[in-house]
Amino acid sequence: MNPLLFLLIPLVVLFLLALLARLQEKKLSELVTYSKHPYLCSKAEYSFYRVLVKAVGDDYVVCPKVRVSDVLRPESGLKGKKWWRAFNKISRKHFDYVICSSASLAIVAAVELDDSSHQTVNAMKSDAIKDYVAESACVPLIRIRVARTYQVNDIHRHIFAAKSHLRTTSDA
Repeated sequence: MNPLLFLLIPLVVLFLLALLARLQEKKLSELVTYSKHPYLCSKAEYSFYRVLVKAVGDDYVVCPKVRVSDVLRPESGLKGKKWWRAFNKISRKHFDYVICSSASLAIVAAVELDDSSHQTVNAMKSDAIKDYVAESACVPLIRIRVARTYQVNDIHRHIFAAKSHLRTTSDA
């Protein structure tokens, strides 16, 4: 083998590494900075969260602000563009709360806390999509109107009366 080749290969490798480093620097310099939200939930959402945790009891875990696509997915029979179209309908939406079995974190139900913002046209469209996809996946979606105060027993009755199978699916 030509000795010049032994010298040329490391030089080409060094050149490529230097080029990659420069491209990486350029990408990093174009990054936008971010700041964190001070809280995961608004005051109203947190107030309801505390009541909801008490209302469902120790057999369940309440997860706030869960992406719909972490709970539901398009049916496996869809392929290509159809699958992506279906996924994109839910990918930027979230459920206010997801109730899971504390034994397995199996998804039991989703909860939406509906305030006055749910009266806008866009919110009603989003709510209709959430209602449809949850129903099609057999995930109970429980809607509760926002209030100044909540009674644990009232929330408990509302959830378990509307979705009585919560009691029987803790290990689902």
